[in-house]
Amino acid sequence: MGQEDAAIVGLGTRADYVGATPGFDSGRSRLTPNESTLLSAVGRYARISEAIVRSGLPEPIAIAGLLSLRAKGAIRPARVEAPATPAHPSGLGDAALSEEVDVPEARKREILALEARLGTANFFELLGVGADSDRAAITRAYHEASLKFHPDRYFQRNVGSFRARLEKIFRRLSEAHQTLSDDAKRKVYLRAHPEAARTLAPSRPAAPATPNPSSRTPLPGVGANTPIPRQAVVEDPARVAERRSRLAHHPYLARVGKTKELLAAGRAHLHKGEFDQALQQLNLAAQLDPNLKEVQALLEEVRRLHSTQRSKDTVRRAELQARDGDFKAALSSYRSAFAIDSNNGEAATRAAALSLQVGESPNEAKILAQKGVELTPRRSEAHLVLGLCHLALDVKKLAKRNFEEALERDPENEEAKKQLKKFRWPF
Repeated sequence: MGQEDAAIVGLGTRADYVGATPGFDSGRSRLTPNESTLLSAVGRYARISEAIVRSGLPEPIAIAGLLSLRAKGAIRPARVEAPATPAHPSGLGDAALSEEVDVPEARKREILALEARLGTANFFELLGVGADSDRAAITRAYHEASLKFHPDRYFQRNVGSFRARLEKIFRRLSEAHQTLSDDAKRKVYLRAHPEAARTLAPSRPAAPATPNPSSRTPLPGVGANTPIPRQAVVEDPARVAERRSRLAHHPYLARVGKTKELLAAGRAHLHKGEFDQALQQLNLAAQLDPNLKEVQALLEEVRRLHSTQRSKDTVRRAELQARDGDFKAALSSYRSAFAIDSNNGEAATRAAALSLQVGESPNEAKILAQKGVELTPRRSEAHLVLGLCHLALDVKKLAKRNFEEALERDPENEEAKKQLKKFRWPF
């Protein structure tokens, strides 16, 4: 049973759909930030596996959040009927080929064809090498396959059912590589699968024949036995190409060159602010050379910047929702922004303010407000909102101190002045 088919008690399999419950009031149900993020990821409806990926949360936390949403009545199982499609002449997964995902059709065909062979092809056939291939050739073939079939190539893209297919294929490719690149494991595998020893490498186009030196046309004015001056000798282009190809396929040089190429591509995407593409290139570079500190450091930087950018975009969406008077949706977006980037103090403060405004628990609002003060201690608004939370909890002494701190940071904060005036003139 594959991971996609494994049941999650209370939800179904990862391939099943869930949808938001119509008329559900998220404000009255007091959703946690993670639950709000997951509810946004589900939207009208989504596969469970897609909702987990979209949320950006670790899988165990995402599953726990989905179960909690199910218990609160926020989501429910959804049934999505796939549109009928005419039979495809290739016979390769008609429904999958017509699935609207961010995967080119040519690559869809490759994925489906390889998936269909997983149960019958031996490890040499899966990697596209002969049984006489050495460890370097096997590793090179594995890296080439990774560039096509590693799930991280489609990080945060909508790939639908193809994510499970890619994960299944890559697990099998990794198993083949680990087995065939280890001499002891390879011997055990060949004893268990003697027919695999007869696997031939895929045929390649024949190289152009090297001309016979004796049949070359003599240079004008030069006899057959006349020594040819050094500058007149032209090296055979076929030999030059063969030597370059041999160097390019040297295992170490190929790996180093490909890693540098992916690293450069990752940097270029980063400079353009294309974080998804940068993550794809750098993840592939990290697979080729897991010990290269430069790649790991850049990966961490891209992940941090990506989270920061996603959080800022979510804050902008929340601002528009609040401007349109949809305060509950705005609250959910502010919470999502803080869940994406736990250093976004502005999102925490505004979520706390809206939480009070829509009548949620002051205790939960206070937790967010305290985070806002910790992360942005110089912002007057952060201290003001924390003061309003303390006021709602009837902790007036702390509330007064918060309003005074808000005024220290911004003497023109009218709301802080208004609240302090109530302490001086309670009538």
